[in-house]
Amino acid sequence: MDLIFFYQALAKRKWLVLLLTILAAAIGFSYAFLKKKSYLSSAQYSTGLTMQSKALQEDFNVFEIDVKFNNVLETFKSPNVIGMMTYRILQNDLTADKPFKVLTEKEKAEVDALGIAKEKAVQILKNKIDSVRLLSTANADENKLIEMLEIYGYDYESFVSTLSINRLARTDYIDIIYRSENPILSATVVNAIGPEFMRFYNSLSNVRSNESMESINRQLQQKAKEFDSTFSKLQSTKVGLGTADISAAVSAALSIVQDYETKLAEEKGNYNRNVAQLQSVNGQLQRMPAPVSSGGNNSEIVAIRKQISALETENNNKGGNDQALLQRIKKLQQDLIEKGRSNNAERPDEELRKTLQQRKYELEADIASAKGNISEYESMIRKYQAQASSLAGKDVDVSREQAKADIASKEFADLKQRFEAVQGFKQDGGLNFRQTLMGQPALKPESSRTILTTGLAGAVTFFLISFIILLSAFFDNSIKSPVQFARVAGFKTLVNLSMISLKKQSVVSMLEEPVNEKKATDKALFINGIQQLRIELQSQKVQSLLLASYEKGEGKTTVIIALAKALAAAGKKVLVIDANYVAPLLTEQLGAGDGFTNILGTAIDEKNLKSAIVKTSIDGVDAIGLSATSLAPVGLASTVGAIAEHVKNVQLYDVLLMEVPALKYHVDGLEVLGFAEAVVTVHAANNVMNTAAIESVQRVQQYSKYYLGAVLNKVELDVLEM
Repeated sequence: MDLIFFYQALAKRKWLVLLLTILAAAIGFSYAFLKKKSYLSSAQYSTGLTMQSKALQEDFNVFEIDVKFNNVLETFKSPNVIGMMTYRILQNDLTADKPFKVLTEKEKAEVDALGIAKEKAVQILKNKIDSVRLLSTANADENKLIEMLEIYGYDYESFVSTLSINRLARTDYIDIIYRSENPILSATVVNAIGPEFMRFYNSLSNVRSNESMESINRQLQQKAKEFDSTFSKLQSTKVGLGTADISAAVSAALSIVQDYETKLAEEKGNYNRNVAQLQSVNGQLQRMPAPVSSGGNNSEIVAIRKQISALETENNNKGGNDQALLQRIKKLQQDLIEKGRSNNAERPDEELRKTLQQRKYELEADIASAKGNISEYESMIRKYQAQASSLAGKDVDVSREQAKADIASKEFADLKQRFEAVQGFKQDGGLNFRQTLMGQPALKPESSRTILTTGLAGAVTFFLISFIILLSAFFDNSIKSPVQFARVAGFKTLVNLSMISLKKQSVVSMLEEPVNEKKATDKALFINGIQQLRIELQSQKVQSLLLASYEKGEGKTTVIIALAKALAAAGKKVLVIDANYVAPLLTEQLGAGDGFTNILGTAIDEKNLKSAIVKTSIDGVDAIGLSATSLAPVGLASTVGAIAEHVKNVQLYDVLLMEVPALKYHVDGLEVLGFAEAVVTVHAANNVMNTAAIESVQRVQQYSKYYLGAVLNKVELDVLEM
């Protein structure tokens, strides 16, 4: 729908778009056809910037090359180079038999008005070219020459506008293109501007190189002294340390430290574990009961153990397989067991005490040994750490002096290279600049591109005007279409009425004319919409209908008259009440008089109501009118309500139609809403449906008994036909 709407917006203004497009194409054609002929010449130069210069011994990266090319291009376009070029051209025009440019009579008169002799002008130009200096506006004669350059079209802005200087992408070449009305002038410019550029570039480079050589030479001598001093200090430091490999010695010492730290960690772990076990054994011993006398068995047990020990030693000495000794050992072990049983029967915890006591002695011995090992390892670690720190400090001294010597050496080499580069730059002239392609006079002028210019002018204008029209349609806040109304208001319209012209006739006369659907489609659609509204009223069995609007001029009067005529044509007797006291157009259109004045505030009966009713020119339609006033007449709402109630009771009319003022300016019209069975709001499609209008519709729905819907009036024909 939106695309169709935009298409319709363009279609409505198609003649405007077409006319402007044709006009722009005609202007483009005239410009291309009448434009002065121009001749183009081009030359090509090689700069040598991308090659490694043998004199400079310098490699350039891509960024440096681009910077140098930009410098060259800007120098080409500088006022100095262009100025010297134009001075030569003007000098030629003043002295040659065939000048590049032939002045018109008007231009000759302007040159003569300057009052400077030709010989003097030529001499001034020659002096400026020889000294590579520009004309000064402070000097009267030179200022006249500047004006003469403008008359000839050789001033800086005019000359540069037809001159093109560009680098061929990623190459060493520069293209120079010049256009003028004289083919010989074009060729002369592209061939002569290169030498002129070199003359100015070399003069500028020589000044810079002389200054740079003196400055760099002083820095070079100072840096040589610093380098000698730093190198001597480095040699002294190395001699004091001998020829040992300090880094290897430091690494070896740190490796030994690491080994001792590993052993130290293991020994500390053993120490902590033994201390914990010793604490556990001591706790068990403290919790045991006091020892008792062991009697005579203890001495016997000790004697048996000594015998067993002696026999085991003897057996081991004999190879461990002496059967006699093994039998004796076995017998003694049985005796020992018997003695132990008898002894334990009398002292059951003595054996455990001895075991714990033995374990205690072993743990105390292990702890003492661990302490000694820990002390020894820590001592060795301190020793080798001190050795590594001492060697590392000496290595830092050597490294620091070596770094200073490296920096001094690099700075000295850089300065020396810069000094040699400046010398080479001065000798080589800074650029290896050569002309590789000579400019030739063109045999024929450039194509005016008449067709392309004409088509481009027309196309650009067409798209520009179309864009402007679409943009204005996009930002147009008016309702325009039923879809737009539904999107803004939040509900669909009841009836859509086309826009009809009422400038030369009234609504009544327009409706009485016969409808020709081929010639008056808008009128036919309007009447068809009114018939839809009539059918809706009859289907809803609405007897009294009030029409309201938010804004003035939205078409309430037109809708009421057309609806009244449609109802009357359907056999209904209609009474129209004009309650729009601000603009009583119903009274005017229907020819009704001021019937409200005599019945305001009175009791409505058949007699006084008939005195207020006027028959209209539409058969079956009567009306009660009123006079225009800025303030609502007293009792207007109650009188309208009384009339509606009386008409309903006595059934004088089948349908009662009422109109109230625009609610935007006269909210008191809401008082009348409650006296109608149904209310319809009228909205013009060319108005804006803003927040205030939406709130007004919401108030109408709140105050009325039954809100029938909205009538969208003045919808353009092409929108309705979409």
